[in-house]
Amino acid sequence: MKEKWKYLLGGILLFCILTACSMSNEERAIGTWQVVSDGEKMDSFLVIAEDQTVTIDEGTGPGRSGTEEYRIIDTADDSFTLEIAHPRNESYHPILEGTFDDNDTIIIGDNQEDALIRVDSIEEARAELD
Repeated sequence: MKEKWKYLLGGILLFCILTACSMSNEERAIGTWQVVSDGEKMDSFLVIAEDQTVTIDEGTGPGRSGTEEYRIIDTADDSFTLEIAHPRNESYHPILEGTFDDNDTIIIGDNQEDALIRVDSIEEARAELD
């Protein structure tokens, strides 16, 4: 009987360890991301923070820039939707649907050429564009 309890407790312990090691899409998304469109790096960035805010930085031109609240909704097939809050009425609207290709790449939609890539620094990434 002791042998059965030992295997049962060992299985429960292994399950708990494996569950604790997995990261949610929301946790994986935290960081600074550069937009890639049609395989070309753009001067557009998303900074997804732990405090449930996302900063959108679309360069020095007439692009959009600002910080909004966000939420990530997990969808089918390990994909997720990033939604931002409308500043006036606090309703959420989607800005992208993505799937993690690896920890440093999010494929946007079905096109492998549209992605977000993790960067360490917006300034360094912008310097590479020039």
